[in-house]
Order: sequence, then C-alpha cells, then structure tokens
Amino acid sequence: MKKQQLMGLLVAGLTVALVGCGKTTTSKPSVAIYRQAKQGTQIWYEVPNNKKITKNTAINSIIVLKKNKLTEYGIDHGSGGDNIRRLKDLKGYSNKEIIQLAKKWNVESMESEYDYVYGDKNAPGYVKPKYGKSEMIKRSLPKPVNVSYELIKNSDNDINKEVMIYSSSEYENATVKYGLIKTNSIKTVDGQKFVGFKTVEEVSGATNKLKNQLIQRVPNANRQLNYDSTTEPGITVKKAAN
Repeated sequence: MKKQQLMGLLVAGLTVALVGCGKTTTSKPSVAIYRQAKQGTQIWYEVPNNKKITKNTAINSIIVLKKNKLTEYGIDHGSGGDNIRRLKDLKGYSNKEIIQLAKKWNVESMESEYDYVYGDKNAPGYVKPKYGKSEMIKRSLPKPVNVSYELIKNSDNDINKEVMIYSSSEYENATVKYGLIKTNSIKTVDGQKFVGFKTVEEVSGATNKLKNQLIQRVPNANRQLNYDSTTEPGITVKKAAN
C-alpha cells in the first residue's frame, strides 16, 4: 500500500511539473477527421450553424467517411414537412444502423422532393420530368467519391483550418471545399454527446459560402477534437492566402 501511495505521489508530482513546464496534460482520445477515417468508417452530421444545438436541430445531411472516400446522404431537400430529420431521431441507434437509416432517409427525402417539384401537373410553369420517380431516384443515389484533406497554416505558422475537398452530387458534381474550424466544447443533446467543427463550404462556380456545423456523436465526454497532424501521411499542408 505504501509503495502504491508513493507511486501516486510521484505521478502527481510529475503531472504538476509538466504543467509548470507548459506541457500538455490532456490524455483524452483525439478526434481528428482524416486519421479517424483511415482507421475505419466514421459518421458526421451536417447541421445548421445555430448558436445552440438541441434535440430538435435539423440534420441537413449525413456524411460517411472511410479512408479516402466520402459518401454524402442528403436528407433535407428543402421541401420541409415530415421529412425533416432531427438529432433526436438518432437516439438509440448504433452507427451501423444509422448508415442504413441515412440511406432510407435519403430516398424518402428525394421522393418528397420529386413530389414537391413534379406532383402538381397543373401548377404554373410545370415542366414534365425527364424520368419517372423511381428512375430519377435510382440515378441520384449517393456514391462514394474521392476526398482529399488539407491543413491551412496562418501567418504565425499555426493550423487554423482543415479542408476536405471532393466532388459533390448535391451540386451537380461541382468541386466542394469544405473548411473545418474546430470548437472545443462537448455538446450534450438528448443524452447524446457530440463534438464538432464550424464549417465554411465553398462550391466551385458559386459566389456565396455556406456556413453550417459538422458534428460527430461520441460515446462520452472524454474526447478532444483536434486537427490532423501535419505529419499525417497523405495530408497536404498549405499557407493561408493573404
């Protein structure tokens, strides 16, 4: 027992010494988006850039990352109604089950959008669709696309943003630069815990920038959101444009 107490005091003393030297003391598992994706399938949720996230926060899309592939399931196609999915709808489902839900919600959302656009043949300016509903949805189902990752350094040589770059079917295969700016807070929503980034989405050919949040559900509060390391194999490091 005395030996254990002595070891405890030594560890405590070492911790204090490290703090005094300005060394990091966190032992929380790191959530780094590219490194995670290389280790296995990861699920992220794009939600609106509201000040507060609640159980009723809408989910714009569900993004599945695995290695250098990204699959984006759009589940909010703008027609509103019963197809709005919210964070509370994730509760009780495993990540594996959520991927199946993402596929189902994506189809339901496209069906709703099709009916919204083409359902009323007597509407002013009605245009007959090129394909029937089933064929249109079949042609629009999400497919994995290549994604690359960049770290952006500011003038002080610090990382201030990470960027995912990919081609998005949501924007007719335009190139998307999805900027990620980390936040440090753990958000608890309806008993579920999330970490996440503020995002700035730039689509080639568009002048406006879309601002949202990209969040991930984590098992507990013992998680630390970080940018990937500059030495992570396969990542590009760039200086911010002046």
